[in-house]
Amino acid sequence: MANDVECKIDALLLAADYDTYVADVQTYLMNTGMFNVVDIVNNTMPTLAMLRNYDAILVWADYILDDIFGDTLAAYIDEGGGVVSAVFNLFTG
Repeated sequence: MANDVECKIDALLLAADYDTYVADVQTYLMNTGMFNVVDIVNNTMPTLAMLRNYDAILVWADYILDDIFGDTLAAYIDEGGGVVSAVFNLFTG
């Protein structure tokens, strides 16, 4: 018999994109019913302490990002955090 326990994720959308596009992704994900929260940080780099509050991070950029962005994500990954890098994370400016 299948396990009826729900597994829900606390996720963060970490983006450098237009606010409406990020909000569209947030709405889509929340409507799946698989997430407790899907928070947004757009065009700002959160601290490692903030990232630790999430099970997974979806990251993409339509703008140039500073190196500190990658360094902070790398530290989060080193601690076991899950990061999904979207296709549009390849902005070259």
